[in-house]
Amino acid sequence: MRSSAGWKKVSRTQGWTRPDVAAVLLVLFFLGTCLVSLLASPPRATKLAACASNLRIMGQAVATWGSDYNDLVPWRTLILEGGTMPSPGTIKPGAAWFEWTNLSNHLASPEFLVCPEDTEKHLTTRWSAVDPAEGFLNLTQRDRALSYIVGCEVFETTPRAMISGDRNIRYDIFGSSCSARINNVNAISTYLTSSIAGWTNSIHGLFGNLLFLDGSVERVDNDRFIETIAPPGVDDNGPFHILPPR
Repeated sequence: MRSSAGWKKVSRTQGWTRPDVAAVLLVLFFLGTCLVSLLASPPRATKLAACASNLRIMGQAVATWGSDYNDLVPWRTLILEGGTMPSPGTIKPGAAWFEWTNLSNHLASPEFLVCPEDTEKHLTTRWSAVDPAEGFLNLTQRDRALSYIVGCEVFETTPRAMISGDRNIRYDIFGSSCSARINNVNAISTYLTSSIAGWTNSIHGLFGNLLFLDGSVERVDNDRFIETIAPPGVDDNGPFHILPPR
């Protein structure tokens, strides 16, 4: 009989070696870095949803304002009646930011005027004209703090009229005002025809969000965008007119 002393004792468990510990720590460090990155930078889908949400909030502000002004929008309402459209023979600041100023009492913060994916724009949190860093109306901000266009072809009889949308669009000619032709006031605005209309790749890729007068927001591609503006607007000045921020 073989003595028990003749058996070699084999350990079923072995301790961690230094290379093992280093490898585990490296993996944990990598996973931690990825987690921090995800938490610091929201997924693109989240930013897209936030951008569309901004437009819905803007639409609600326009609707609230319009409830006191025959369901119109500021840029289709004469200045003498509380809007931003000049009387015949007069002009106004030719800038997209100006068209949103009448909504300051209905839009809680100008921060909603900046798309989270629009890295070229500066988010402001106050309507102040004296705060150069956070004041939307300050000379250093204004269009710099605006991600969205103004749709000039808006009439109370057209609920599906486009009143705003992302600024990453192609257009024919850059104009200077959204006092589109009405009551014989000449239009000086940006022409947007179906021959060139579409999205650039600067913000959301080759698609974008559009806000309509009925408060709905749609994310559309180039084909759907062209369908939205064609046939041309119902005014007598030809192509669809928009006013993008500079």
